[in-house]
Amino acid sequence: MLAKTENEECPIWERTIFAKFDNQELKAELEKWANDNRCEIYWGSYEPDIVGIPYFVSIIDRNVLGLEAWELYLAFQKNDFTLTVLGEEIEVKSDDQEEGEPNDNSVCIIVDGIRNIELPNNEIILCIDLKGEHSIPWIIKSVDFAKKRLKRNLTHCLI
Repeated sequence: MLAKTENEECPIWERTIFAKFDNQELKAELEKWANDNRCEIYWGSYEPDIVGIPYFVSIIDRNVLGLEAWELYLAFQKNDFTLTVLGEEIEVKSDDQEEGEPNDNSVCIIVDGIRNIELPNNEIILCIDLKGEHSIPWIIKSVDFAKKRLKRNLTHCLI
C-alpha cells in the first residue's frame, strides 16, 4: 500500500497512526496533530485491525481494544498464533526471534493505566495514564517523536 507525498510514494505505514481509545480530548488533539503533519489515523474497528493495519505508532487503551485483541497482538508479535483461513486453521510458529529481542519497530503508547497485563515486544513502549494532568500533551509529543524517529531512519521517502 503506497501513499502519495509531494514528490514520491511512501508505504502507508509511514504516515498511519493506529488508535483505539475512548477519550474525546485526546482524539481532538491527535486529529489536529495528524492533520498538521499529513498523517492519517486508523481508528481500530475490529479485533484483528491491530495486527492487520500498518502503522508507525499506536495509541491503545486495552480496555477499549479488548483483551482478546490484545492477546492476538502479543501472539502475533511472537509469531505464535493460529489463523483461520476459509474455515481451515493454520498454526504459525517461529523460532527465528531471539529471546527479548524487539520485533516491532513501531512505537506503542498504552493509555489505560492497567499494570498487570503483559507488554508488547516493541522497541519503544510508553505507558501513560490518561488521568495524569499532562498526559495528553505527553502523548502528542510522543507521537511527534515517533514521526521524527521514522524520518531519521528512512531516506527513501519524504514524510
